Amino acid sequence: MGSIFPTYGMIEIYAKIYKYNFHKINFNENLNNNIKKLLKKVSFIYIANPNQPSGKYIKKSEILNIIRLAKKKNIFVVVDEAYIDFSGFKSISIFAKKFNNLIVLKTFSKSYGLAGLRIGYLLANEKFNKIFNSIRPSYDVSHFSIKIAEYFLKNEKIKKSYIKQVESSKKYLIKECKKRNLGFIDTKTNFFYIKVPNKQIKKMYKFMFANKVLIRTSFREDFKKLDNSIRITVGDISMMNFFFKLFDKVYKKR
Repeated sequence: MGSIFPTYGMIEIYAKIYKYNFHKINFNENLNNNIKKLLKKVSFIYIANPNQPSGKYIKKSEILNIIRLAKKKNIFVVVDEAYIDFSGFKSISIFAKKFNNLIVLKTFSKSYGLAGLRIGYLLANEKFNKIFNSIRPSYDVSHFSIKIAEYFLKNEKIKKSYIKQVESSKKYLIKECKKRNLGFIDTKTNFFYIKVPNKQIKKMYKFMFANKVLIRTSFREDFKKLDNSIRITVGDISMMNFFFKLFDKVYKKR
């Protein structure tokens, strides 16, 4: 299998568990040429879009080009859209009927805020879905989880309200970072990076944890762009205000 890198950390672990050879290419300006080389080595490609941990989005035209190139070699393209609702872009799933090698993964964990249910779904052509259902475990999702998922699907306004909340909170985060002359990285997801010197991060993590606030402080060694930064999940403005009150107590300006 192959993947555009960096990506969701468990992908490489799953590849090892199921004894797949794992090939990765970096997301850069040579993406098209790199994909052509990758297609010679793999049976399917995994793409998280928007990406985690970078938070970047690959344009629809580039994704479709990858799908077309892969189709010529009968290679599946799996597009994980866990964060798509925060990106402002439309899902690539509308092309599932057109391309029989496209599989789109969806989850209720992010934009619905239902991570604890461990529920999601995939969208693909009818033939693939029949094959997938024939090998799927009989009891992979609980009845309780399905009923909650059905409720939220019927009440899309709840999701839309949460997405608007994240958008408003991001504007607040950017304003507060600029006020403090802090560097930051906005993303096409519901998380946000704030630049903090590495030497302060350990102390900051402990202080935040003691005050019941969790921040992400360590990232993949092969993705150095996130050095000197912390990652926070975007909450409502009152939560972000509370975060900055704690932040100001522990952060030391250079």
